[in-house]
Amino acid sequence: MSNHIKTSKLLSYLLRHNPGKKGLVLDSNGFTNVAILLEKINITIDVLNHIVTNDSKGRYEFNEDMSMIRATNGHSTNLVSMELKAIKPPKILYHGTYMKAIKSIKKTGLSKMNRHYVHLTEDITMATNTGKRRGVPIVLQIKAIEMYLAKFKFYKTSNNVWYVDNVPPEYII
Repeated sequence: MSNHIKTSKLLSYLLRHNPGKKGLVLDSNGFTNVAILLEKINITIDVLNHIVTNDSKGRYEFNEDMSMIRATNGHSTNLVSMELKAIKPPKILYHGTYMKAIKSIKKTGLSKMNRHYVHLTEDITMATNTGKRRGVPIVLQIKAIEMYLAKFKFYKTSNNVWYVDNVPPEYII
């Protein structure tokens, strides 16, 4: 595994789940100071820029002057509130999972587990790739507009991941 991949995985872990492991502090929007981050994980700004620019999933974003950085989604730490506005979703969204989880999902729906939200996408390929991480992938179709009309709140991140608190089984195709 290349050093950039290892560093990206560490960065993702720290910014999404455990900033304290390296003594980082996240503000309420999930940002941490770039200069402190570089020092704590011993990389250069050029390496960090390379990771952010080349991340195919858009996992990271800088603030306007590039003095702060955050993970765009997937936080399990309760310290972060991404301050997203609820918006109307498309008719259908997708959720990638794996074969072993289907029985439970059909029974109880999708829950956020240890994250802030259930993650959905408009991109079938992205959903498939998410499902592949734990086994044979399954892509579920979510009746997002029906949920929205039933007063569920949807949020969209800067890297096109859709959030919702939960998805009851009746909205899963």
